[in-house]
Amino acid sequence: MRAFTGAFGLPEPRGDPFRAAPRPAATAAPAADRAAPPARDGASLARFFAARGRRVVDAMGVLWTEYRRPFYASLPFQRRVDLDPGALRHALRTRRIPAVRYLSVTQPGCPSGVYTLSPTGYGIGRVHPKRRRRVRRGLDATECRTLDPDELLALGLELNLDTLHRQRRFDPEFADAVGWRRFVAAVRTCPEVSIGGAFTRGRLSAYDVVCRDGDWLHLLHKMSRTADLATDAGVALDFWRLCRAAGDASLRGVETGFAPIVSGDTLHRYKTDLGFELIGCDLAIRFHPALEPILASRWTVGAARLLARLRPRSHGLERVANVLGGAQRSR
Repeated sequence: MRAFTGAFGLPEPRGDPFRAAPRPAATAAPAADRAAPPARDGASLARFFAARGRRVVDAMGVLWTEYRRPFYASLPFQRRVDLDPGALRHALRTRRIPAVRYLSVTQPGCPSGVYTLSPTGYGIGRVHPKRRRRVRRGLDATECRTLDPDELLALGLELNLDTLHRQRRFDPEFADAVGWRRFVAAVRTCPEVSIGGAFTRGRLSAYDVVCRDGDWLHLLHKMSRTADLATDAGVALDFWRLCRAAGDASLRGVETGFAPIVSGDTLHRYKTDLGFELIGCDLAIRFHPALEPILASRWTVGAARLLARLRPRSHGLERVANVLGGAQRSR
């Protein structure tokens, strides 16, 4: 187990492998795409999640953050690790962590992976030929530039509500005024975080949130206006962001999320068309020792799979069945 140092304050006491990290103090520094690499992989991501009110912990040489409840995810997202099962069970039990997920090297789990891209030499030639016309159309119709936090606070909430409604989901961090102000405040305090925006006829059509962590750039969030989807503003913003990354010789890679664990996901084609590569590996899933015998049992997994087959159009049931099946394989 490694202790927090530097930006994360005092060293971690022994015997507490999942001690929450204290929030860092705000400091002035260059913008995200010019920030100096931190001393530890995942430190910048951890700082941003902590500033947003997410719990950040350190165990077995890995930083973890509250991700999608009830799961904690390992940081940085593209890193693959194999963890000692006994030590992990002890950490989950002593700190009452409901569940963790991490990309493994050899340990079995749910088939998954992570989308990455090498920015060196990136340009229109790396885009799939059938997608290039939409990139050019979006660039002709929009102006892409960096947003400051004040602009994000004033303009972003409208796009958040529009996107969440279109995707039929709710996220209080982006839909609630209080949650949104806290998110923007976190952006202000984390110099590694940068916001890009695509404007169509003077109004914000899409924005993204990225975080520089060491020599990697992480594309964390993206919101867009439904009425402007036909202008391909979002495509233009993604291409603009990747071209900016290509101009930074110190960047080794760009990461844009995990592979879907449900069928029918359209983002895979979009991401690969832009030049991202899916690095396939298993997503190890472990539940708290009090929950794992129940949730990862043969009977529970079988029941979840049966329900998913009975309702094949339900991505929610399919996701639950795949997660529980992955947890069963990870035991």
